[in-house]
Amino acid sequence: MWGAILQYSGQVGVAWTDHGPTYRDLFPTPPDPASVVNCADGGVLTGVCAAIGAIMGSETIMLITGIGRPLIGRVTVYDALDGTFREVEYVSASGRHCDPAPDLMRSFVHSYLLFSRTFNALVSDARLNVS
Repeated sequence: MWGAILQYSGQVGVAWTDHGPTYRDLFPTPPDPASVVNCADGGVLTGVCAAIGAIMGSETIMLITGIGRPLIGRVTVYDALDGTFREVEYVSASGRHCDPAPDLMRSFVHSYLLFSRTFNALVSDARLNVS
């Protein structure tokens, strides 16, 4: 899952390689860092942070519980100046549309459990300092 905000707008999407197009399918080439306005210079309307954060939270709940239709292969774009939302659908470079597998939740839980076990092992072995 990813979210982006700048000035008066924001975007949210879910890019999951095994279940649909990836982030690089949407943005194949990263922009030159010198061409991108940073938040310190461009500013961010705080309400945009709240709106995008709320959508990201909802997407997380959908992915964890397996309910709804996550934004896999789609991007929600919010424009605070107009108070509008729009959706953009995209496909992979190979032309594959979003086709989430029925076992999407099982795959997510498996990945989460693997991460949790690894993280807990690092903490218990004192290889990772969590404070």
